[in-house]
Amino acid sequence: MTKVVVPDVGWQLLIAIVVSKTVSVELVSWISRPPELQRVRGERTRSDGTPLPYQRFLSPSELAEFAYMNDKYLTDAGVEPVAAGTVLQLTLPDGVADMDEFCALLSRELDDRAFQHPLFMASALRQIIPRHYGRTN
Repeated sequence: MTKVVVPDVGWQLLIAIVVSKTVSVELVSWISRPPELQRVRGERTRSDGTPLPYQRFLSPSELAEFAYMNDKYLTDAGVEPVAAGTVLQLTLPDGVADMDEFCALLSRELDDRAFQHPLFMASALRQIIPRHYGRTN
């Protein structure tokens, strides 16, 4: 089984939390580097139409906004938010290479209704996650 760092995104944090509570897979957490060092990458278009990639640090207000959105999403899903500055590490199911693949796999299995509210999403994840870890519910 592969261990991955869980991106600081509400949906992916929810998956990690539900996995840890549903199938008793250990969720490792530690305090990360200061959030000011987190970077964002993007692309602008030059006047001639060619792409211009860029990279910059997230501002404190952007970090606060992302933290607020993640906390709200997790609270709406009925789970405890992750403390600021905490990094989570999750053990993925056998045969799953990375968090993106796991998210895509789960998304394909979820009913459209699950996407209507985070609480529905958490409930749906509790139903399907055990199958990926060789457990039945």
